[in-house]
Amino acid sequence: MDNIQMAETIKQLCKTKEITVKLLLGICDINRNFMYDLKNNKKPSVETLEKIADYFNVSVDYLLGREKPKTFITDCDDEADEREQHLLSNYKKLTEQAQHTLVDYSDFMISKPENLKDTADTDQMIS
Repeated sequence: MDNIQMAETIKQLCKTKEITVKLLLGICDINRNFMYDLKNNKKPSVETLEKIADYFNVSVDYLLGREKPKTFITDCDDEADEREQHLLSNYKKLTEQAQHTLVDYSDFMISKPENLKDTADTDQMIS
């Protein structure tokens, strides 16, 4: 993949996440001229690509055009898949203790029948 395609991939990821490229560069602590440098054929550092890939929860190979993004759930609609990806991305950013707390909360939510899709759907049909 050439740098122009990589820049387009990054723009598309930003659009998907509903952020600006400028915000991405600030969040990832990347030089504000990064996109300009890419378009002028300057090769980005591995560290810079890793920061961007980590932020979007994609691989560096995806940014380089070597692979498609991996999806974790294949039987869901696009909107659900994006939410799941977002949740997983947030989870990975948490401390280990916060991850345990989130898993515990998830278990608590699952323990309530009214929170389960099948149960909630059945309850609505009965009402």
